[in-house]
Amino acid sequence: MLSAMERDAQWISEIKKENRGAFRAVYDHYADKIFYVSLRFHLSEDEAKEMVQAVFLKLWEKRESLKEHLSLNAFLLTITKNNILNLHKRKAVELAGMQTYLKYQPTSASTTEDYLSFSELENCTLRFINSLPSRHKQIFLLSRKEGMKNEEIASQLNLSKRTVENNIYQAELAIRQFLKKNKILERSFVFLTVWIGL
Repeated sequence: MLSAMERDAQWISEIKKENRGAFRAVYDHYADKIFYVSLRFHLSEDEAKEMVQAVFLKLWEKRESLKEHLSLNAFLLTITKNNILNLHKRKAVELAGMQTYLKYQPTSASTTEDYLSFSELENCTLRFINSLPSRHKQIFLLSRKEGMKNEEIASQLNLSKRTVENNIYQAELAIRQFLKKNKILERSFVFLTVWIGL
């Protein structure tokens, strides 16, 4: 009977060859564990199911760089932990943005501009972000929406930290110009500073 280390080495060797049967065996062995770990870290059942999919997608994407002496248990739990932390950070940023926005809303009669809601602002800005060059958009959203550090983005995309910083700067510049042109900057400084960190 194989030890856990020997079994993992065998699975990893096969996954590197794109053996989907081996990948399925790993999924069957670890999926429930990732699901219940996610629940313990206060994810809903739907979020926990999505977390399982995200973790195994990451495993498949990283298959070529896997080392055969790797502990799959430790590797998959590290991905799970990082994903959960990023998810909670993103929720915290969104909640803080909404709370701050509501805090600064006038309680008396408002002008027409005041009726522009947080969600409308967010949607308007997201539409513009979606029109950015793909690399700018991808890196900016990983930074601002996923809450990832520049080093983490650089590692995930196989880029230098400097390249990541430059892409974020270019995206911020373009977004600021768009907001200024559309006179959103003057109306919604709280939204801008909290939600997208400009």
